Amino acid sequence: MKWGSRPVWRLRPPRAGPLGRFARRLGRFVRKRWRQSAWVAEWRFLAQGILADGVRWWPRRGARPTEEGPVRRLSALRFELAWVPMVRAQGGEIAHTAARLGFHVGTENLTRNQTVWSDAIHESVLVSAYPLALWLASSWWRLHWEPLLAPGMHITLQWRSAHEMEGAGYGFVWPRVLLASDGEAMQVWAVAARSHNKNRKAVRYLSGTGGPVSVPLRDFTQGVEDFLAATVWRLKVRTRLYGDCTLRTLWDELCGDRMDPRRALWRRCEAELGFPLGQCPDDLMKKALALREVMGAAASELLPVHGKAAGLAFMPLESLSGLPGIAGRLADPRAVGARTAPQGASWAQAALIAHEVRAAIGVVEGPLEDAVLYDLLGVPKDPKRHTALGPAARAAVAIPGIRDEYRLLIREGDRPAQRFEWARLFADFLLPEEARGPWLASTDLMTWRQKYQRAVAAELLCPIEALKGYLNGNTSPTGVDLAARDFGVPIEIVEAVLAYNGILSSRVRFGEPKTGFPYYQGRFASDFAWLPGGKGVSTIK
Repeated sequence: MKWGSRPVWRLRPPRAGPLGRFARRLGRFVRKRWRQSAWVAEWRFLAQGILADGVRWWPRRGARPTEEGPVRRLSALRFELAWVPMVRAQGGEIAHTAARLGFHVGTENLTRNQTVWSDAIHESVLVSAYPLALWLASSWWRLHWEPLLAPGMHITLQWRSAHEMEGAGYGFVWPRVLLASDGEAMQVWAVAARSHNKNRKAVRYLSGTGGPVSVPLRDFTQGVEDFLAATVWRLKVRTRLYGDCTLRTLWDELCGDRMDPRRALWRRCEAELGFPLGQCPDDLMKKALALREVMGAAASELLPVHGKAAGLAFMPLESLSGLPGIAGRLADPRAVGARTAPQGASWAQAALIAHEVRAAIGVVEGPLEDAVLYDLLGVPKDPKRHTALGPAARAAVAIPGIRDEYRLLIREGDRPAQRFEWARLFADFLLPEEARGPWLASTDLMTWRQKYQRAVAAELLCPIEALKGYLNGNTSPTGVDLAARDFGVPIEIVEAVLAYNGILSSRVRFGEPKTGFPYYQGRFASDFAWLPGGKGVSTIK
């Protein structure tokens, strides 16, 4: 059936001229605003996350989520974002990512602040998420793999800009937070602003940690990933410039590097050497990768102390293999079925390992004689100092040889220092071979491996029960000095053992740094400030 020249099924209702055009324009405007609205994007992002978690958990439906499960949500560290409109800003990325930011580490809210203008106290701070996301993405590898520098090494402005949150910049007042990884956990320091400070800023942060807080590295990684993904998605739905922004480029490169094992290893070595992203020379990187193939996991302990902060002192590191050392044959005296497997840098576990070793050799109480220590290492019982490296050496190493032998090279020092160095190398040998690699290394860094070494060596040479019986309640400086002399360990080790066990409180021989960050020399005992997960043991004050 036809009506005029058109079939009936092709007829269209007549459009009212101005009214129809207005309706069409209104419809396009509503659809555009709907697609770009923030709350729709947030619900879409949340729905995608729920669906992705459901797909991953579908083969194991009915099972309870575990700590290793993909649906685990951050408890030790998290960023909280509440997007707010910002009309005037430096650029489009800054305006579109304006938010009330909350940064929580454990039970501490590090963004609790007081505004100068109204004296009102807020739990979050009004900033832009774009500068913080840009800083986290550009410093990703250094935050994860560059440890806190050893005492005596110069803390450069470049190192601080990569590890202090104030390096995010862009004119915002960021909290004074320091992030430094030890390879197993992220150490977080936060300093509250002083009320009597003459240089008062628009925002005064009220919360601090009072010492290092340990966050499992996987929790830190998950928290930063969620924050970066939320910021990138916000840019995607709010601006058409998303494809050209610097954050998008860094995010794509970061995801690509993490997916490729070879590129990830390159970035890790670059960070351990102390270089910003993509700025390490290729010839230097080839040397570092070659050393890692020979040394194994010990390269992560040796590269930072010979990297950029040390003036790229690669010649001593490369020449270690050719230096003459002391032949030794290290052996674990414990029975195979009665060995506690080291897991992390917990002092309690390190003390248990040291007590097992003492029980296996039949020396449960009292100081450990030099002859017994040399038997554990399999080195000659020579009363002279075993010195192979000069006083400027940055590490002591044990190089594997043939027939389970090692060539040991230790740093020059007095008898207590060398005894502690020997004990640290022996403690490093007790680690599983897949965790420690072929080489053994002892440095002044604050990595989990060095903390574990110091804890085992301290309890092996100076166990707490024998120390308490020796002091008999006398923890005065004179008593500590006598205990260090008779046990044959440095004075700082006696202080650390007493402080960890709650006997010695708030006394050190060195002044507390005014900055609140561990940028000072001589505080050897602070390396023992560790408990895995949650609140760490505060530095000895």
